[in-house]
Amino acid sequence: MKNTPPRSDRRVRRTQKSIELAFAELMAVKDINSITVSELAEKADIHRATFYSHYSDIPELYTHIQRSVVEGLQSIVEPDPVHGPNQNGEEVFGMLVDYIYGRQNIFKMLLTRSSTREFYEELSKLFESLYADIYWSDLPDTVSKHDIRVMARYHVNGCISIISSWAQDDFKDSPEKIIYTLGVIDVHFDKLMHEITAPDSTFSQQF
Repeated sequence: MKNTPPRSDRRVRRTQKSIELAFAELMAVKDINSITVSELAEKADIHRATFYSHYSDIPELYTHIQRSVVEGLQSIVEPDPVHGPNQNGEEVFGMLVDYIYGRQNIFKMLLTRSSTREFYEELSKLFESLYADIYWSDLPDTVSKHDIRVMARYHVNGCISIISSWAQDDFKDSPEKIIYTLGVIDVHFDKLMHEITAPDSTFSQQF
């Protein structure tokens, strides 16, 4: 990003947010390659020069939004510096859902457009690693890390599908319902993983 003023400047952050929201609205009806800086500037009620003072082009704007969102999600799920990995699923899901619900237009753009597959994959890797790290700590010799990662990937993709469906339905369900749904799924997955990683597990013998 070029010529970006200090992040502490509230006016700068406000302008960037206006640009990002306008872009998300345009992405709801157009492909990224057909969006011009002129129409984006008009929708965000800014001058073209203002756009170029923050971003070099439309693709860079999209990349910035995606990176910013991923960093926000990472700050929620990454291990606590004192207590280590956060294994309180309900608390984590609550923070994640609140984060997403407060950025509806952005997440609808990132989760429902075919051009955003890269973002979907980034989410999968982020949460897959979170779950894998939790269960690797008590992994018996009979179960490989590969097996755990495969199971984590299955679970994570299911959870992301729920969030994606929520976005596609314009977030009609309440955040509380989504948190509850994710929590129920997580409890069942947790039971499965404890069964698989138990010392006397026959999981690896089934393959």
